[in-house]
Amino acid sequence: MAVDNHGGVLGFPIRINSVNAATCGNPPNAVSAATTAAYRITANLQNLAVLGQVCSHGFAQALAIYQKAGTVVVSGSATNPALPAAGPTVFNRTIVDDNRVDDWYPEISQLPGDLAWRLDYTVKFGAPPSDFADLYYDAADIVLDDIAGASQVDAKDDLIVNRAALATAVRNTSDYPGVTCSVTIDSSGDRTDDDAAISTCAGSG
Repeated sequence: MAVDNHGGVLGFPIRINSVNAATCGNPPNAVSAATTAAYRITANLQNLAVLGQVCSHGFAQALAIYQKAGTVVVSGSATNPALPAAGPTVFNRTIVDDNRVDDWYPEISQLPGDLAWRLDYTVKFGAPPSDFADLYYDAADIVLDDIAGASQVDAKDDLIVNRAALATAVRNTSDYPGVTCSVTIDSSGDRTDDDAAISTCAGSG
């Protein structure tokens, strides 16, 4: 939905490449699965950002690879509090960490804006969204907006994206009007738990 709403970047189409890092449930090969996915993603220089990884297992090791490549990452579901240290300039998330998520997400998912988005999703796709799809929608929206701001078309009509500028823009996200309420990312890449913003969003129905 986020890609459909954006259409493109400076006239260039947006392409999504799906890579499966099967680490949920903490299988024995979680680290290998996560790092293999990270190497595959960063090997293709047209991959500008990562929406994921879904689960925290093996993610810290993968983040070291994304950090070295300068590939910005936004997760809407990985909640391990230790993850920001593994990707100090590239890791971000639109979900809060393990310490708060059990109370926070049920509240977020019942906000008027989130409920309206869920209805739109269900109408469009014929089934309700899965958990955290709303958080990934906001993650995609933020990244796509920031890609446009970090891009220019050169004299050869090629799209040039400044990866460092993109990572900085995502990290500096502040009061972004998401479907999961106002999104602000702090200096470590964590989403701030803004009670005042949530109260405002709760009354906006």
